[in-house]
Amino acid sequence: MNTSLPVVSPRAFDFSTTNTVNQCARKAFLQYWLGRRGTAVNYPIEFGNAYHLYREVMDKVFLEKDTPEAQWHTLHEYALNKTIESYPEDPPLEHKKSFLTRIRLIETCEQAFDVWRDEKLSGKTVILASEQSFELALDDTGYTYGGKIDQLLEMSGQLWVRDFKTTSYMGRTYGFKWDPNAQISGYTWAARELSGRRVMGVIISTVYNTKNIGPQHHSFLSTRSEFALDEWKLDYCDTRRRITLMEQDNYFPKNTSSCDDYGGCFFRGCCSMSTWIARDEWLEDHTVEDRWDFMKGEDT
Repeated sequence: MNTSLPVVSPRAFDFSTTNTVNQCARKAFLQYWLGRRGTAVNYPIEFGNAYHLYREVMDKVFLEKDTPEAQWHTLHEYALNKTIESYPEDPPLEHKKSFLTRIRLIETCEQAFDVWRDEKLSGKTVILASEQSFELALDDTGYTYGGKIDQLLEMSGQLWVRDFKTTSYMGRTYGFKWDPNAQISGYTWAARELSGRRVMGVIISTVYNTKNIGPQHHSFLSTRSEFALDEWKLDYCDTRRRITLMEQDNYFPKNTSSCDDYGGCFFRGCCSMSTWIARDEWLEDHTVEDRWDFMKGEDT
């Protein structure tokens, strides 16, 4: 990899990093080892980040101040203002996700507040931690695994993780995509290590928005057996060993079968260049340096 750009191995590894390696190691190298990202606004990501911020503010302030019911709507307005401030301008009308406007974001948060309030009034759920970052050793493997858990909660006395998702695609099979799923397995394992308790699984709390539908809030449950968690650790360690070999060989191979994923890989133009000099020029023209830190945020 004869790039002239600074190559920095990720400080720690989380789902986003290792999952991208498994999809295409070359994309992972460009995105995480070189720390490059495109300059265009990614509206689905920004919308998801803004919604996560709303949930984070609501629960962190509630936990820190034990906010009484009479002040819940004031807390909602405070969180909503923070959320709106964090969101860029509305997408242009010709954008395929032009419906992800500030108005839709407000509607999404207003509906989320109703769900949040009803949950608090039911008394069946207790939030124990919000936006909990972690970096934990995997037994005696020499590897660590990191990430950020959206919520750790007790529901009817049982311990669960809750992960917030935003999507514009929800077919009949959406609920099945979490079994198996490395991110869900990793969160379940991490929550068990952090708490020292049995973790039932993960509640995937999803907000669905399309041009003509939404916001709609849906929840899916995904549980893990000890066998599944042990297998996840073996899979993760296998990925880490392959990463070590790639770093030693100074070569991160392309997986051209993934070039068309998600509407086409952004870095396709870079990989099409015939020399690393040309690739570096492409990266400098089309990207900026922005190194991923899972302690600050997680892919939605």
